[in-house]
Amino acid sequence: MNETTASRRLSAAVVIPVFNRERHLPAMIDSLEHQIRRPDEVIFVDNGSTDSSGAILNAAARRLNAEGWNVSVIDEPRKGAARARATGVNASESDIIFCFDSDDLMNPEYLAKGIEPFESDPDIDVSIWNYTFRISDNSSWQRKIPKRHILENHLVRGLLSTQSYAVRKSYLDAVGNWDPAIGGWDDYELGLRVLLGGGRLLFRNESRCIVNLHAESITGDNYLHRKGDWEMTLDKMTATADTVADPSLRLYLLRMLAYRRAILAAHYRREGDAAAARELLSSALRSNATDKPMRILLRGAYTLTRLAGRGSGLIFPPLIRRLK
Repeated sequence: MNETTASRRLSAAVVIPVFNRERHLPAMIDSLEHQIRRPDEVIFVDNGSTDSSGAILNAAARRLNAEGWNVSVIDEPRKGAARARATGVNASESDIIFCFDSDDLMNPEYLAKGIEPFESDPDIDVSIWNYTFRISDNSSWQRKIPKRHILENHLVRGLLSTQSYAVRKSYLDAVGNWDPAIGGWDDYELGLRVLLGGGRLLFRNESRCIVNLHAESITGDNYLHRKGDWEMTLDKMTATADTVADPSLRLYLLRMLAYRRAILAAHYRREGDAAAARELLSSALRSNATDKPMRILLRGAYTLTRLAGRGSGLIFPPLIRRLK
């Protein structure tokens, strides 16, 4: 590669789906305005809001466009964050795609640091970073992501969550974009396809945005309110894993997805639906990727999560990784 090619300025788009976020939009838009590098496109996708979100977006677009920005507001009445994101991505003409959530906040260097690796190295396809959680009392903590085992980090901790990476649009198109049929964990599902797509990744374990945790979040504050959506996503991810040519990698992925089913079953049990928990745990144990050692690990992960709510991710995924 020559220096001219490596340092070429690339265009960047930020795609932001919005559904009834009138309370959160002003702060998010303010964080967008304070970027030290202005995006070449901002694409808001109003996903059928019934509050004043649409009016807020259109007013912001008029004001920012008068200041030289390139902001558009697209109406996507068909429900679903994944569908809204796919609509926004398809409308973009930029080289690099950032997807962001309408209730979170960007650090001032979010765009600048996110796009720098692509301009420095034309072989980079995905740039990944970390973020900080914040709850209503303003307490915060940074998400803990080990530097090794990228696939495990995603399958256990959701490494490629919506606001924690940027991707070349050509690469995103190649791996299939957001799946509009998915109703929950859409970034979890797309992240697996992105990681399996053969692209070159760069991960820098530094926080570049704030993820606000609140009762109005898309994923909610429990699991049962979206029962069925999570299982459909895991089914789609299992189908993706089944297409992996490397038999050892395929087996590992199927085992890890069975583990995620067991963890989800434990959360159902903690939330009071014993029947749903039994059915899902049984499904995990019947997976064609499970043998006796794996079934022991699945039951252990289920029990620990049912009793304690957390902690299994530190113990069981490394054990699953070591199974033959």
